[in-house]
Amino acid sequence: MAAYRSLRRLNGAVSPCLELSALSSGVAPCADELALPVLEELTALAIDHLGDANDLWSYHKEFQEPGAIPTLLPHVLMAERDISLPEAVTATANLCDDLIRAFENKTSTIEPTAPVQVLRYLDVLRAWVRGNLEWSAHCHRYHLEG
Repeated sequence: MAAYRSLRRLNGAVSPCLELSALSSGVAPCADELALPVLEELTALAIDHLGDANDLWSYHKEFQEPGAIPTLLPHVLMAERDISLPEAVTATANLCDDLIRAFENKTSTIEPTAPVQVLRYLDVLRAWVRGNLEWSAHCHRYHLEG
């Protein structure tokens, strides 16, 4: 799963979107206070959640396409853990929950003393996570019947 996560961070194009969102929110992504290792970790947690959640939302659509190659996280977990598809879907959902829990636990340790730029950047990360869930729950891409 580590290799999958690493590759997913690269091919999802989320990092440039986060930087653009930060800039449009008045946050300078290159500022020294944003170069903290803890923020790199928080960014990775947010990106991982976006990818994992997307794999759940898009599973039905992508799996039904002719010639589809199973490359979503549930498939990775099925192969890695030798589990069934329903177990892999549940495991993926649990990983999403774990990522959010880790994100919120980590942010709670830095927020009390964080500079304004860091707090605003955390807001950008949270907006992306929440926005991704909201968009996925209502977009035509995943809900063609409605």
